[in-house]
Amino acid sequence: MKYRGTAVAGVAEESPAKRHLEPIDNASKPAFIAGINFTIVVLLGNSTSLETALRTILGVSGLLFLFSSLGVFFFTVYHTRRWLWLLSSLTFLAGLIASIFATAIVVTVVFG
Repeated sequence: MKYRGTAVAGVAEESPAKRHLEPIDNASKPAFIAGINFTIVVLLGNSTSLETALRTILGVSGLLFLFSSLGVFFFTVYHTRRWLWLLSSLTFLAGLIASIFATAIVVTVVFG
């Protein structure tokens, strides 16, 4: 006889809604950062070489965050694919480094 609503071997049951929304929730965090980077790219002008360099760096950073978001989404769906976790973590770190580099350029130009 199957017992409903009880935990098996100490593992709590998840609701179907949580199970289906968890990948979207996990992937939305890096995607939000990518959206911020792409918004800054759109707002920057294209008049000087510095602004062109910033647009390029922030565009690459946004793409890296999007790839990270896709990796997190699919890793949440397919837990056994460890290479997805590696892909998402490496692209997130690369996007973070690129964003920090762009911020350092802006701070150097403004205060330097």
